[in-house]
Amino acid sequence: MTEKLFTPFTAGEIVADNRLVMAPLTRNRADNETGEVSDMHVEYYRQRAGAGIIITEATQISPEGKGYFQTPGIHTEGQVAAWRKVTDAVHSEGGRIVIQLWHVGRISHTSLQPEGGKPVAPSAIAAGVKTFTANGFEDTSEPRALDLDEMPRLVADYAHAAEMAKKAGFDGVEVHGANGYLLDQFLKTGSNKRDDAYGGSVENRARLLFEVLDAVTKVWGGERVGLRLSPFSPANGIEDAKPQETFEYVVKGLNRYNLSYLHLVEGATGGSRELDEGESIPALRALFEGPYMANNGYDREMAIEAVDRVMRGEGAPSPAWEGEDGFIAYLLSGPGAMYHVPLPEPGEAKRAILDTYTKEHSAEYQSQALIDLARRMGPRIREQTGDLSRVKDIVIHTSHHTHYVIGTGASDPQKMDPKASRETLDHSIMYIFAVALEDGGWHHERSYAPERANRPETVALWHRISTVEDPEWTRRYHSRDPKEKAFGGRVVVTLADGSVIEDELAIADANPLGARPFARPDYVNKFRTLADGIVAQSEQDRFIAAVERLTDLKAEELGGLNFAVEPDKLGPAAASGIFDWTRT
Repeated sequence: MTEKLFTPFTAGEIVADNRLVMAPLTRNRADNETGEVSDMHVEYYRQRAGAGIIITEATQISPEGKGYFQTPGIHTEGQVAAWRKVTDAVHSEGGRIVIQLWHVGRISHTSLQPEGGKPVAPSAIAAGVKTFTANGFEDTSEPRALDLDEMPRLVADYAHAAEMAKKAGFDGVEVHGANGYLLDQFLKTGSNKRDDAYGGSVENRARLLFEVLDAVTKVWGGERVGLRLSPFSPANGIEDAKPQETFEYVVKGLNRYNLSYLHLVEGATGGSRELDEGESIPALRALFEGPYMANNGYDREMAIEAVDRVMRGEGAPSPAWEGEDGFIAYLLSGPGAMYHVPLPEPGEAKRAILDTYTKEHSAEYQSQALIDLARRMGPRIREQTGDLSRVKDIVIHTSHHTHYVIGTGASDPQKMDPKASRETLDHSIMYIFAVALEDGGWHHERSYAPERANRPETVALWHRISTVEDPEWTRRYHSRDPKEKAFGGRVVVTLADGSVIEDELAIADANPLGARPFARPDYVNKFRTLADGIVAQSEQDRFIAAVERLTDLKAEELGGLNFAVEPDKLGPAAASGIFDWTRT
């Protein structure tokens, strides 16, 4: 199986060295005035040239198509010259790269539009979501409905961007028709209330998409044009009354273009893959006659099974991440890389994980100390202000890793989105710190609940929190000395009256060097907390008793170190797949 993942494949006229595709990821790192990418982009994409195909971050086709601060464009000569450096760098490493053509429609703000005008949309219906501006996250502006006579100009903008992309040296383009942006807004009934040739029936609502594909494929040929769609995703406040019917019509209509590929977001973008009754990704996929690209929530096992289904009949593969040629090795440093795991010397206590990664809270390990710091600072802030609404802003000074992975340095709008998945919220220190300030702690379920994330007062506080890198915290983060190693930071809270409350915490309270080091009773209590309602009390007691006798257990008793979950908590039995080793 590993070998199959790294065999070449052809998507139209784009020949890729392997079957791993880098998905489009908005970075917000372009020059905000010119829309030009920088040398940072050159290195960023060069480093990722080992992917079979790179799909760039979404790139606006015109000034009107811009919806976020510091996103790039592909409609001026300067932008072409800047992108050319990127494509040259990727090609020098043997990679393939396509650019995603983007018009955000109503997902914009007047401050991002030419001369401060209203964003455009199929209908004058506000999205009711936020976008990222020079001032941070702000509500999207009310759009204006595009006039009928503007449609040819809009299609021409796509054609012009496609021509500029060819001039910039890309291997192809991907038309962005997903995630609640302009083309998706026309397709779906919740945002398209027009009564002309571009609204009403599914044929009319799909008209603009097909006109854009006509124009773009005329520039490139269908074999170098991909399309991204999100049939069932509610991203950016979008909805459709009959999505299966809408997208069956759309997908059938795509076959006449002989596209390079169809790229589907399966489920809710960045969220659940669950679909409502009558909605089916396999049914849509079966209608498309070209290469198919799957996206959304794929873990290792799912990816392996997906490829295995495509290659059914060639034998059950071994896991793709195993071995020196596994994709994990390729993504890190290549199959020849060496990875060292330090082990204790003979007789040395095995305490490394206890001395560094003790986790009291069921949240990202880099957030442990900052949750404790929020718990400590909350009463001080309330004592001085009365409530948290008087907080003007909060800045967390922390390590490079924390700032760029779970902080605002990631430039990831989803880290500030109340509708984000649990996995995304777990990687947003801004959200975690806000909730811990309000609640005085952290709960493994309640703190992630949608109703918790969507509290207006929480969102307001959350959006006033940012991170910055501090070189000293970065140095301590990488220290190998447990007495110096730090995962926390220094927090500066500025209040509405201009006064400042400041505090810092290097290590979590539960750390062996912390304020309240975790001991055996704490670990037992955490197990019982997480097991409550899932593992029967008697089974919890039996398991803990076995663990406490660990050094005295006989070989036949080792099975007791597993615990049984209540059958009704497991859900329906999974269908057998390539990991069912009992099959013959």
